Order: sequence, then C-alpha cells, then structure tokens
Amino acid sequence: MIRLNNGIEIPQMGAGTWTLRDENATNNVCMALQAGFRHIDTAQMYENEIEVGKGMINSGVAREEIFLTTKVAPPIMREGEEAVRKSIDESLMKLNTPYIDLMLIHWPVKECVRFTWRVMESYVKEGKIGSIGVSNFNPNHLVDLLSYAEIRPVIKSDRGTPLSVASGEHRI
Repeated sequence: MIRLNNGIEIPQMGAGTWTLRDENATNNVCMALQAGFRHIDTAQMYENEIEVGKGMINSGVAREEIFLTTKVAPPIMREGEEAVRKSIDESLMKLNTPYIDLMLIHWPVKECVRFTWRVMESYVKEGKIGSIGVSNFNPNHLVDLLSYAEIRPVIKSDRGTPLSVASGEHRI
C-alpha cells in the first residue's frame, strides 16, 4: 500500500479497464478482484462503468476492500459545471457504489479545470469521493491548479509514469 498525502492508502498495483468492453469488462474485473487485485481503474471515457460495477459485485469482494478510481471526461467538462456534477452522480450510479475512492480529471481542459476541481472538492466534502487528483497534466497545469485548490491533489497520474518531478516538488 502507498499512503497518499491525505493519509488514505492505495494499493500499489491496480487493474486497468481502458480497453475492456461489455461482458469482457465485467468478467475481467471480477477475475482481477478474485485473484487478489484491490484497485480497479476506470473512466467515464472508457464507457464501461456499468460493467465495472457489475464485475465488482460479481466478485464477492466487499466494497470496502476495493479501491475504485474513475475519471471525469473532457467532453463533459466542456459542457459546464452542472454537467460535471451530473456525470459524477451518474458514475456513482453506474458503478453501483455510494462512494468513489479516487476521482481524477482525465485530461486538462484549461478553461474547465477550476470549476471541475471545485465540483470534485464538494463531493469530497460530502463523502461521496475519498480523494481527488489529476491525469495527464503537465507541470504548468499543476502549478495553476495548486494556486486555487482547497484540497491538494493526491495523485498526478500519467500513462506509464507513476512518478514525476512535478509531483515530488508539489508534495503529491
């Protein structure tokens, strides 16, 4: 386990669902959890949250034992603040869970990051999201976010890059 900057622990390895669709997604998530994985990573853009939720249930693993990550999609961010709120509520429903352990901004959409972050912070305060972070942000995006974030990002995720210089410099 890795302790995040907010004290929450995340499993070191997770099962990603980027290319999984339909029954294949459900079965793979179920098998991964039954094999001992405890971190499942999905995203609104993957269009498989319903199947991921089914796989979690079918696995027989208690929800409290699973660390679930999903991500807000850029097209939704472009639709505005209410669309982001609606998308998070829909993710909760599709994943059939009362909370998401980690929600990321999938890609930075410059004019939308601030309100998206504020919405995600509000869900943390409500207890519907445990931690928030970013994905595919360059250092400039991250510095800008840190200038107004009430809640610091716990993760800066990049495809194939678990750590970066910017993450270390900003205590993420």
